[in-house]
Amino acid sequence: MTKHHKKPSPEQQKKLLTAQNRNDFFKRFEQVVNLVAGNKETYKSIPQKTLDHFYACRIRSPRIESEEGHIIDPDVLEEFKEFTVPLLKSTKAVFNENGDSITLFDYLTVGLSLFLMTNFIREMFGKTNKDFVEKVAAITDRIGEPNSLAFKAQQIAAALAIFISDLTAEMYWVGLDYTEAKNSIIPTLHVAFKISCHHQKKEFFGIDGIYRPAVRMGWCFPPKGIDWCMFSPELFGLPKRDENHLLPVFIQLHALQRVNERVDCVDKNFVGIYIYSSLKDAKIHPGRNGKFLIESQFYEKKVGYFVASLLDDKVVLRTFLFLTNNGTPEGQKLAELTGIQKQDKKYLSLDKLSTFMDPELRKNETIRRLFVDAGCGSLFELTKMGMMDVDSKSSNVKAETLMKYLKLMPIEADEPPDFSDALMDARYKNFF
Repeated sequence: MTKHHKKPSPEQQKKLLTAQNRNDFFKRFEQVVNLVAGNKETYKSIPQKTLDHFYACRIRSPRIESEEGHIIDPDVLEEFKEFTVPLLKSTKAVFNENGDSITLFDYLTVGLSLFLMTNFIREMFGKTNKDFVEKVAAITDRIGEPNSLAFKAQQIAAALAIFISDLTAEMYWVGLDYTEAKNSIIPTLHVAFKISCHHQKKEFFGIDGIYRPAVRMGWCFPPKGIDWCMFSPELFGLPKRDENHLLPVFIQLHALQRVNERVDCVDKNFVGIYIYSSLKDAKIHPGRNGKFLIESQFYEKKVGYFVASLLDDKVVLRTFLFLTNNGTPEGQKLAELTGIQKQDKKYLSLDKLSTFMDPELRKNETIRRLFVDAGCGSLFELTKMGMMDVDSKSSNVKAETLMKYLKLMPIEADEPPDFSDALMDARYKNFF
């Protein structure tokens, strides 16, 4: 006859969970002590009463919290938690001079709990194991110090903040801090990821009779928050009233749409930070009809230009041109070399980054040299870093098709390159 086991009561379940957490802590605590001491004897010498004291005063699991004064959507907090905690538990980092590593989760809980008890350990081991005391005192690095384990944990949080940020709506940044648990009978500490938020406001700019929404261009970084993109008016040939006279930058949503369409294998979550990086050290060129071309780079490789206009002491990014598009110096040079025009580029998908990530096209020496000579060599220097589903977005136009369409004659790899600024010779010309 089958025996029916009685379901544990809520109190029994709570005790069971507490026992499991306790055992898990001591297991991880022993591992950290062994790594710090360099032996297994030190942990064994710690009395159970002292271990119980460590457990009672331990640093609790990291929490995801709103920064004071910032209202964060609960769904955003939950989403951030779902990604952050598993990453902390799976990401290992070097812990000591021997190259031993622990997870960032263990460092932020067990490792820092050990450091928190430095004075207690000094009293306990000061005479018998001074080396252990010194190693415990050196466990932690100042939060924010480069290469520290705490800094690596914050980098993970910062990367996740990029994924949940939206340049057109809310942008987030995350700080790392120690906080005392609220409503706790026994004072307890935990590492807290403090999330802050900036809410973007849309503005409308009327240019050439067309009004389009735009947002101010900047990005958020801990601990200061938003860093706005600003240009000196002298970069646009205008006088500077005083040293504080700078032009704020706005980007129209139309321009963002064009970026997503043309730099199509870059994850949309990275688009905002990539535009910000391009503008912080921007190269600006005069364009036609009072417009300006501002270089757009991805991982320091040029992929196109933003077309900008000046309006009311502001810089407005109106649209984005891929490097091969008409209206760019490279697009013009490509037209001169091959005779192809706007519709040809669209038909051949030469106005999208994914085309230039196609492995077959990239290894074709003739095609590569053509685009290098047109000034588009940077497109072939990009790697898959920071890109999504590159393989699934390979160009529908095969290298062989492109060769036939442009009527190109094959070039051997050992032929000397031609990087002249003049028109290419007949082997690249389109004979229609």
